[in-house]
Amino acid sequence: ALAAARLRNCINSFETFLVLRKDVMDFAVARLTERSKKLQRKGRRDNIASDPSGVDPEELLSSGSETISWAEALVFLREKNLVPDPNGLMISSVHIPLWQRSTGPSYEEKVELLQKSEKRRQKYEDNVIKKRKTAEEDAAFYNHMTKQGGTGM
Repeated sequence: ALAAARLRNCINSFETFLVLRKDVMDFAVARLTERSKKLQRKGRRDNIASDPSGVDPEELLSSGSETISWAEALVFLREKNLVPDPNGLMISSVHIPLWQRSTGPSYEEKVELLQKSEKRRQKYEDNVIKKRKTAEEDAAFYNHMTKQGGTGM
C-alpha cells in the first residue's frame, strides 16, 4: 500500500510539469490523422472524433502563454479521446483484421507484370542469366562444402 501511495504521489506530481502547447497540438493532430487513415482503410468514416479537422488549434493555443501544465494537456487530450483508459480503449484504437490489411503483390500479379512490361521481363531474364551457374561451378561448390565438413550426402 505504501509503494502504491508513493507511485500515485509521483504521478500526481507530473501534473504540475509544463509542456509546450504546440507539442500537445502536434501530438493530437498526428494521432487523429493516423486514426483517420486507419478508419479510411477500413472503409469507415463514422467516427467524428477521429477527424483531424475537428481539432481547433486556437482551442488550445488561445492563451498567451506558450506552455500549459500537464494536467491541462491531459484534460484537452481526454476531450479528444486521445488518452487510453480502460473504458475507452476500444473506441480510441482502430483494429484492422489481418486479412483486410494491405499486402504486397501476389506471385500471379508479379508474373502478370513481367508479361506486360518488356523492360521488366528483360531485366528479370538478365538477372536469371547472371545468377545461373554451370555444372562445373556447382560441382566445385559442393566439393568445397563437403571438404569443410558435414554429412556430404
